Amino acid sequence: MRRICTTEARLPISQDEIGRIAGPSRQNTNRALHDLEQTGLVRIRYGAIEVLDLEGLHAYSRKV
Repeated sequence: MRRICTTEARLPISQDEIGRIAGPSRQNTNRALHDLEQTGLVRIRYGAIEVLDLEGLHAYSRKV
């Protein structure tokens, strides 16, 4: 598995694109991203998602 070396990254991808790749509706994608933003793991930007805490995001994904 490839890992990003830094703990912060900017991903140039829209919520709609994430929804199409992952399968859920745009509304469910939006809700999930906002939940992640509330926890401080990501920041939602127009046309991009900023990962603020990559290790925290990995830990969160193991819990879900």
